[in-house]
Amino acid sequence: EDDPILTLKFAMGSTGTLYIYTEDINEDDEQLLIETVILGVNSAWHAQHTYEAEWDWYQDDNGDMHADAYFVCTLGDGAEFYAEDVNVTKEVLDSSVVYTASVTVDGVEYTDTYEIAIARISGRSVNFGEELGVNFLLKISDEITADEEAYAVITFNDADYEYLLADCASGESYKVTKSIALKEYRDEMTIRIYDGEGNLITLYDKEGNDVTAEGYTFSMAAYLELAKNTTNEKLVALAEAFEDYGNAAMINFDYNADNLTVSDAVGEVTLEDLEDYAPVYGENNNLDTVESDQISISYSAKLTLNAYFTFAQGTDVSGYKFYVNGEEVEAVKVNNVKYCVKVAGINLKYFGNAYKFTVSDGTNEFEVNCSVLSYCYKVLKSDKASDELVTLAQATYLVYLAAADYYS
Repeated sequence: EDDPILTLKFAMGSTGTLYIYTEDINEDDEQLLIETVILGVNSAWHAQHTYEAEWDWYQDDNGDMHADAYFVCTLGDGAEFYAEDVNVTKEVLDSSVVYTASVTVDGVEYTDTYEIAIARISGRSVNFGEELGVNFLLKISDEITADEEAYAVITFNDADYEYLLADCASGESYKVTKSIALKEYRDEMTIRIYDGEGNLITLYDKEGNDVTAEGYTFSMAAYLELAKNTTNEKLVALAEAFEDYGNAAMINFDYNADNLTVSDAVGEVTLEDLEDYAPVYGENNNLDTVESDQISISYSAKLTLNAYFTFAQGTDVSGYKFYVNGEEVEAVKVNNVKYCVKVAGINLKYFGNAYKFTVSDGTNEFEVNCSVLSYCYKVLKSDKASDELVTLAQATYLVYLAAADYYS
């Protein structure tokens, strides 16, 4: 009784009448037969299923997406199943990752896509200008930047620095910059991106690697290594000179300087090389109350040339004015008789440019013209300068020559 007596197959969508003739059968059996036939007709038959896929996407512990496909026959025969061997491919674009799932059933390929908005490192650069720093260049999805509170965090030397993405827009990209002191040029920094609620945004590096969890790490030293491997000879020379410059600063300031050295070229710089940069005093200096002057350099993010003026004891300095290149500036009081005038943010290529520092009481004046290299000259001329400071002064001269040549 489990086997059908008769199977009739009709084309899908056709209509007609099924006649059932019965003989020598009682009424109860006749009714049972009719109901059985009708039930069979209601179970539609077709030669091939036509499926519709329902996709279920999920994320693994590594952050990658996977998909399951559930198939249901659209012809209403109740056929349904989960597909095995769903293949998922991944394409990393500038500001999104597109996952494509595909599976073949009965010779028909079914596909679905899933897109995730991301931030991606598109480039890295450094600032050798007014302020030393490392730049992270990013492409970021509009979906992410639509959040006005989205931000970047750079972790550097155990401190976190936050940057609102809206303030970092640079054309179609975003540039996040961390300034550094010269001695920190080898120190690594790590960037991560967050939405306004503090949730990590998916971040990819230039090579298409997901670095969301660990962040993307870079340093000025890493940039110099890349620069030294280019075919631009002037850039190679600048990178090598800056490496000596940075190493010399680390050695001089005893900052993580174990096993650091500088090239032989640094030690070959002589006082004669720097004679043209010796300080030059005004021909009409007649301000007797200025007893001495000194210069120094602050090797901070913004390299600063400091000119110090020491006045005779008892001088009322309140009536004096200070100038740099003819423009009046504020002097910083060091003590009762010593004042400092600063020029901050001097570009590498301008280390040889002299600044005219002037002190005036309204009638008489004292003038000295000096540059960053004037300080280097005085260091090499001094018999009291440490070997480490002499090396830094020599390296400062060489990085100036390389920068002037590169930017010329």
